[in-house]
Amino acid sequence: MDMIKLLLVEDDDSLSFMLKGSLELLGKYEIHTATNGIEGISVYNKIHPDIIVADVEMPQMSGFEMVKKIRETDVHTPIIFASARKNPKDLIDGLNLGADNFIRKPYLPEELNIQILVLLRRIKENQVTTHTDHKYTFGTSQLDTQIRSLELGNGKKFS
Repeated sequence: MDMIKLLLVEDDDSLSFMLKGSLELLGKYEIHTATNGIEGISVYNKIHPDIIVADVEMPQMSGFEMVKKIRETDVHTPIIFASARKNPKDLIDGLNLGADNFIRKPYLPEELNIQILVLLRRIKENQVTTHTDHKYTFGTSQLDTQIRSLELGNGKKFS
């Protein structure tokens, strides 16, 4: 697997340091950090991350506000909210703003790592990975529009 470029937006320096170190031990991560939503947007614009993990409650600009601004121009970058908030409304609001997942603190770094990997795998499987004039490859499946056939990764063919 290639390096995962992750933007971690977390105002708790100790938690950010621990997560960064733990995730780097668990996988191939290039982790960039920010301590609030304003800084998060700035770093996002510089690095264009593969995935964003953001706290909700932060000074200057909340995670909710940051994600709302990012989603104005980018609907594809996966985002996970990580928050100690327990109200179900916060989860609903976060997902409605465009987050792809919501993990509640406290959590183990391994939990966050697997959520990141699963989310990125699903996105990769759904992307068009190659394209010729009439053939499209989606993960392990191939669509041929010229002969009107679909071959799934498990070997099944449809015409």
